[in-house]
Amino acid sequence: MELDYGVLIILWIIMPIVLWNVIPRDRLREAIAVFLFFQMLTWLFSIGLTYAELLNAPVRFFKHATKINFTMEYLVFPTIAILFQLSFPKKANFIRRYFIICSG
Repeated sequence: MELDYGVLIILWIIMPIVLWNVIPRDRLREAIAVFLFFQMLTWLFSIGLTYAELLNAPVRFFKHATKINFTMEYLVFPTIAILFQLSFPKKANFIRRYFIICSG
């Protein structure tokens, strides 16, 4: 179990550094909006799935507060959404966008 918590701590160290280095200053507002929107979605769905017992997080911070994995829902998934949003091609045609999303 100590290794699992070490991985969570490493994620809390690496993900903010990735965000700091990847987000250009002129797209910071867009990145914040994507982060907060995706964070809201992951919280809603993960709370619903967890209490319906369809999702289980055996290793997590704040065991007495909630049954969901705080690190994944608050930091990792929104960071991945930002990285996807920033690298998504703006001028690609519909077919290319479809293949990029589906190949994911």
